[in-house]
Amino acid sequence: MKKLIPIIVLAVVSCLALGCEEGFSIKKVSPPIGVIAGGEPIDILGSGFNANMGISVYFGNTKVDNVVIRSTTKMTISSPGANGPGPVNVRIATDDGKEFLLREAFTYVVKSNMDIRDLGMRKSLREQ
Repeated sequence: MKKLIPIIVLAVVSCLALGCEEGFSIKKVSPPIGVIAGGEPIDILGSGFNANMGISVYFGNTKVDNVVIRSTTKMTISSPGANGPGPVNVRIATDDGKEFLLREAFTYVVKSNMDIRDLGMRKSLREQ
């Protein structure tokens, strides 16, 4: 055990000096629902996001035009339009070859009288 203490101390000091970066991951899409016309702000939540990394986001087979990294845990996109209602996979690919898939993480709906963001928030709360 005494031999491990210097190694642990070195690891902690290195982490403090150089910064500890949480691994890149995708956890959820919020809100998880939007209209087929698209154009709505959608947050993708996870960890390890970095403004200097290249990220491509796809809703189904449609590539998102604009990805904005807000913090290490949040990026914002504008939802692309869809051909019709229903769930789609959300895929995120990084320029260093990492790829993440959230199956049926976003559902397109036809616009109704109900506030779409409110519906998405209620769906998110049920899943927690």
